[in-house]
Order: sequence, then C-alpha cells, then structure tokens
Amino acid sequence: MRSIGIDLHKTYAHVFELGEQGGGKHYRVPLTETDLAAFLQTLDQDAQVVMEASTSSFRFSEMLSPHAGRVVVSDPAQTRGALSKSLVNDHKAAEALARLLQSNFVREVWTPPPTYRALRSQVSLYLDLSRIRTQLINRLKSLFQQEMIDLPSVKLGPASHSFLNQQFSEQPGLRFYLCSLARTINHLHSELNQLEYSLGAWCKQSEDARLMLTIPGMGVIFAVTILAQIGDVKRFPTAAKLCSYAGLVPRVYESGKTRRYGHISRAGREDMRWALTLASWRGSGRSKSLDDFKQRLVERRPKMVASTAAARKLLAIIWSMLTNRVPFRDEDADLGARKWSSLKAWPEPDAWVLEVPKIKDTRPSTRPPKGKE
Repeated sequence: MRSIGIDLHKTYAHVFELGEQGGGKHYRVPLTETDLAAFLQTLDQDAQVVMEASTSSFRFSEMLSPHAGRVVVSDPAQTRGALSKSLVNDHKAAEALARLLQSNFVREVWTPPPTYRALRSQVSLYLDLSRIRTQLINRLKSLFQQEMIDLPSVKLGPASHSFLNQQFSEQPGLRFYLCSLARTINHLHSELNQLEYSLGAWCKQSEDARLMLTIPGMGVIFAVTILAQIGDVKRFPTAAKLCSYAGLVPRVYESGKTRRYGHISRAGREDMRWALTLASWRGSGRSKSLDDFKQRLVERRPKMVASTAAARKLLAIIWSMLTNRVPFRDEDADLGARKWSSLKAWPEPDAWVLEVPKIKDTRPSTRPPKGKE
C-alpha cells in the first residue's frame, strides 16, 4: 500500500510518496484547480495519505477522502518530535509523515465536519468581538476618569444617552472620540446579537445543547463553546480522556520510581476551559453535588485550584450526560423550562446577514474627497 505524506502550504502541497519497498519520490502540487484535479487522479484505494493538522488541512482531507483508501490528519506535535530542529524543511516533514503512517505510528486527530468548523468559527468570532467591546467600554470609562467626570450609576445603554450627549460640547476632539467609541460599541452590539441568534438557532436543533441547558449556570454561549470543541462525544471513551483533551489534567513528570505532578496541561482550546470555569461559578448555590465538591476543596486548597477542579468535575458530568443521554442530576426543572422557553423566543438571524456586504477599502484615505482640492 502506498503511503503518501503531504506538507500543506497556502499555495502548494509538498508530497512524498513512499513505496512498499522503502523508496520514494518528492514533488510539489500547486493548489490550483487544474493541478489539484490532476493529483487526485493519481490516487486510488491502495493509497493512504497523511497530513498535519493546520488551517486548511480539514477541508483538504475532505477533498482527498473520495479518491484515497485512507486519509489521516495527524497531530503536529508528533511530527515536530520526530524531526531535528536543524533539519526541518518541506522534504523532511513530508517524508517523516509518510514513514510514520507506514509504520502505523501516527497520532490521528478528529476531523470536524463542516457544521462544527462553522460553529467553532462563529464562537471564536463572538468571543473576540466580546473582548473588543469590553475594551472599548473600558476606554469610554477611562475617558471620563481622565477628564474627572463622574459617570452616573446607570448602565451604559439607552438610559445613559442623555448624559453622554451633554458631554464635551466645547471640546470637539474629545467629543469626536466619544462619538467614535459609541458608534463602534453600537456596531459590535449589533453583530454580537446576530451571532448569538445564529448560535441559538443551532441550539434549538441540537439535542446535546438541550441536555447542556439543564445544567444550572449553563447558557447558550457556554453550551455552544463547549459542544463545538467536543464534537462527537463518542470519540472519548472515558471522562478522563475528555478532561485531558480540554487541558484540565495535571502534567505528569515520571522517570523510574519518580513521579511528580505539575500544573494543568492547558492543552486544547482556552475558550473551552473559560466556559467551563464560568459555568461552574454561575451555577454556585444551585447544585448540591458541585457546591459540596467545591466547598471541600476550598477548605484545604487555594480558591483558584478549587475552581479549576470544579471545571474538570463539571466536564466529567457533561461527558456522562452526553454519553448516557440524560439531563443534569440536580436539574432545576423550572429554571430549565425558562431557559428553553426564552431560547425558543429568540428570533432567527436576519436575512440580510446572509448577503455578503461590499467591504470598503481598509486603507485610510489621505486624499481629500473629489472636488475638495
């Protein structure tokens, strides 16, 4: 069986074909429609292909799957460990992948289907825009602190418009800065609402999301953030495997009779750990089992250590719920019903968001408008 290693780049793929007798050949395939079609014609069911997980590898593997007998996306850390740092190049990387595949020593990663890739992208954008919005709100508050103006106790929003509209009327520079912040915050609010409606629409159709929402403190954003990373829960045979995937298990240093445990590994996506930690905090006082678990740890360990352990405990519970298709054991039926009723009342994403708008020139113009010279 032919083993083919591919080192994938933006505009080309470096390919190494390893024959059954040990010999092989190197060549490059430009990622154009014509050249890619020609490469696919060279594959057959007797070929097995491997590539590292990267930006476009999941889509590329889907394109190869109908033409090859087996397509594998490998863990990049394994390839880096198999090569010397001074000898890393396209030839060595592709050859190492092919030889690892031939020896059946490839650590394969899960290839998320397009639905989950889109879900991950939306969640990532939502969290990034949320962080930017928080930064801009802090800038607005900092402006008033800088100018020694007391902000009213009302929350920034429509109720604060009259106050904001009265500020800096005699200082055009600061007035423009304030208006620019307000316009940008409003735009972010609009985009975040549409993203939230889109994620909510997915939750309405997902049985996994419905189970997740039975957990006190678990909302739509937290549920989708966690589920987007888990994907198919069947790929984790035990809860410990899922916790390891999320980076919530301690590092282990072991040699001979010596074994030491360090901090958590922090493998996987940071967003998943963030959602689990906040969900465990928000659920405080609503789940006796989790509250008792946290209380026992807080009495003898630092608060942040107890918080991380509670996040891991919650993830183990989620694994059990999704595997056995059962709701949360300490479910508050009234709270869950209110969550689901509220979610069903959410509007669908506006039709206009599915029409790609014309993107304006991202370069700031240094020339005056026409007719103003």
